[in-house]
Amino acid sequence: MEQIKTIVAAARTLAERGDGAFTMQELVKESGIGMQTFYRYFEGKDHVLLAVYEQLVIEQVSWHERATAEISDPVERLHHHIVATLALLDSPRAATAGGRFLSGERWRLHQHYPTESVQARWAFADLVSREITAAEARNQLPAGSAQRNVDLITRLVESVYHHCSYAPRAESGRQIGEQVWAFCLSALQGGAPARPADAQGGETPAGDPRGGE
Repeated sequence: MEQIKTIVAAARTLAERGDGAFTMQELVKESGIGMQTFYRYFEGKDHVLLAVYEQLVIEQVSWHERATAEISDPVERLHHHIVATLALLDSPRAATAGGRFLSGERWRLHQHYPTESVQARWAFADLVSREITAAEARNQLPAGSAQRNVDLITRLVESVYHHCSYAPRAESGRQIGEQVWAFCLSALQGGAPARPADAQGGETPAGDPRGGE
């Protein structure tokens, strides 16, 4: 585990410098671990970057949990998680080459490793699920909200963040976060959406791509 942590830390250091073209040789040199040892734990550079992304998400979730430890209302905690995540767009780090590099790599990694990319954000999805489930238990949200909406909310927050990392914007990250929160809250309070009928007048067939990644 220590060797894995060392490799991930080295990749994170190189990534945050903004040098997306770092080589395997540079990675093993930065980590101080031999190439043979590296391949004992990772298939290649991309899998290390996925581990870096997962580590960043876990750290962010831990920060959210500490920041909302004194908030008893799960809906207000969820509000914080969404708005504070997008407010990170206003941080100095988000504008650096390293910050943008990780956002850019996120799309490429998702294209080539969709399953692993979903797993990399599990911590934030779990956090959202816990808050919605707690709100359901207090009758603040309709029953079934978590099952229907966790993945959609997670993907929305993630997509908006990475899009805004590059796109010009007149609004602050916090303002964007409040807009996304208003949209999510409206969806959560609205109950189950109607399923559209197919061309034959029947229900949407099983395997509807809206059901997952």
